[in-house]
Amino acid sequence: MGVQCQDVQQVKSAADAATVTPRAELQGATFAYQEGQPIFRDFSWQITPGDAWAVIGPSGCGKSTLLYLLTGLRQPQSGNVRVDGKPVERPRPSSTTGLILQDYGLLPWATVWDNVRLGLQLRGVPKAQQAEQVANWLERLGITALRDHYPAQLSGGQRQRTAIARTLVFQPNLLLMDEPFNSLDALTRERLQNVVLELILEHGLTTVLVTHNIEEAVFLGQRVLVLNQPPSAATTIFENRHDDPHAYRAAPAFLTQCTELRTLLVGSEA
Repeated sequence: MGVQCQDVQQVKSAADAATVTPRAELQGATFAYQEGQPIFRDFSWQITPGDAWAVIGPSGCGKSTLLYLLTGLRQPQSGNVRVDGKPVERPRPSSTTGLILQDYGLLPWATVWDNVRLGLQLRGVPKAQQAEQVANWLERLGITALRDHYPAQLSGGQRQRTAIARTLVFQPNLLLMDEPFNSLDALTRERLQNVVLELILEHGLTTVLVTHNIEEAVFLGQRVLVLNQPPSAATTIFENRHDDPHAYRAAPAFLTQCTELRTLLVGSEA
């Protein structure tokens, strides 16, 4: 547990790279919006397959921008971004890189079933396979009974479950989440955090969760990337691995880690 700086991470990453291709990485990336101050300057970061990351930091530090770089929705002015060893030069398909947003992004005129199957339909997946995959994820996320409902008829938690199902139906190997539970009440938020944790454990998903919530970062991130005020140049990594994720939220170590991460964040804003 605790904090690592970039030089320590690079030693570990170099050893890992001998046998494992990173799931995703930024290599000396510099990015700025138009003529503004760079958000990232010569920034490097590596994600190993199966890692569960959380990204946290003050407003405007580039948390969401980091996801846009990984998906190819934004391109760095210098340096490069790679996923599975290949340069990200254009937006990546949702079949390999899934992105879940806090505003759900559901089609208001389509039912839950049709929202979840839309991407499969556009990619010409056979109807029988569409039905099987959609039914599986609706059941897994507990929304089978809502299959004929429209988004306006759903609660916030039900809409987010639908958005998660729509993303996971492709079985992506990299799942990116941009504050997906931000607008939910506390109890619904915890329930969906538990759902995501189960999916990470069951499927070995490589995940990156952007959040401003310390407790959420500690619960879902086995490693936490702490971003400072721009421009970010070095990685500050908060190690948070634990043996029993199911019991972690109620464990004394959870409160200790939250306190340590809070202290680190206060220092980053100083």
